Amino acid sequence: MAGLFQKNGNKDSCLFYARFSMVTAQDGGFTNRILNASNFLSDYYRSMGNVDSAYFYLSVTVAAKDSLFNQEKSRQIQNLSFTEMLRQQEKAAEATAAKEEWRTNVQYAIIVIGILGFTILFLLLSRSIIVNEKWIEFLGILGLLLVFEFINLFIHPYISAVTHHSPLGILLISVVIAAVLVPVHHSAENWITHRLIKKNKRLRLAAAKRIVANLEGEVE
Repeated sequence: MAGLFQKNGNKDSCLFYARFSMVTAQDGGFTNRILNASNFLSDYYRSMGNVDSAYFYLSVTVAAKDSLFNQEKSRQIQNLSFTEMLRQQEKAAEATAAKEEWRTNVQYAIIVIGILGFTILFLLLSRSIIVNEKWIEFLGILGLLLVFEFINLFIHPYISAVTHHSPLGILLISVVIAAVLVPVHHSAENWITHRLIKKNKRLRLAAAKRIVANLEGEVE
């Protein structure tokens, strides 16, 4: 309004609305509006030749600019602080994720070493005459369960990632994998039940024959 009255040459109304704008901005604490109004009044009084009033409102303009500059600096500092806080949180989250991944890998390594150790022990026991066929069958089935459950445990995170943690997708892929693993499990179980047990029986029988032959030699 002050600008319109200034263009029309109505100086009194121009000054009234300019001052009214200034007071309203100060009451509301609108620094950018104070800057506009004080700058307008400074130009107005300078055009009227009123140096004192022009200087007064010019000082108000400078103070408003400083206030806006300080506010902008404060916002920048706050933004930097917030950005740094986010960066630290992301860094902490990455460190936690790396620690969890390392812990998971260590557990996987322990499981693999345990399965390999169990397999070696099982093969050694299957060649021993101390363990009978029932123990061989039980340990063989237990070893197979460990291997196939480890496979399921190992591929589950990849299935979840591919299906985006969809229960239906996980179920379908798990069924497909089970359809492949179950026949393999049965074949391996039959191999253990028949071949290793038969081999163990032959070893036990050979050992028994050697014992009998030794006894007969001693009697003679």
